Amino acid sequence: MKRGTLMVVLGMVSLGLFLYLQPLLTIRALAKALEESEVEAIRERMDAERVRQALKDDYLARLEPEALKESDSAAGVASLTLFGRGIQMLLWTRESEDQTDPGPTKIAEWGYETPFRFFVALEPQAGAPITLVLESHGSGWQVTRMKPSEAAWRELVIGD
Repeated sequence: MKRGTLMVVLGMVSLGLFLYLQPLLTIRALAKALEESEVEAIRERMDAERVRQALKDDYLARLEPEALKESDSAAGVASLTLFGRGIQMLLWTRESEDQTDPGPTKIAEWGYETPFRFFVALEPQAGAPITLVLESHGSGWQVTRMKPSEAAWRELVIGD
């Protein structure tokens, strides 16, 4: 009877650990899907439209009220640029044999904001960090937002 109880406890601990680390596994799976251009797998793990819209909204929120009317197209360009950087950083979390990339991106920080919201701070070897926000989606997790650092916003405005 003790052996059965031990197996149940080990199973529960393993399940709990898997559920706790599942968002990080989602990031790794997303990077692999991006690398292999698996469109369906990318759609399952990233709500690209929500991410781009959130970036656009963040850009517009940084502007002066009188500049808002003329800045919709600039906000679109900014959101696409930062979205592209976030995708590159995700790809660089995977070990690459390609020597043209600027180096690996490491996961600098991660954790839960709420039980259904998780963040991962990606820090490239060169360049400004970006934080990805994942939300619980069905039985898995999905990237719903990118939060560029102040340095990333400055790079965008000033240029590289």
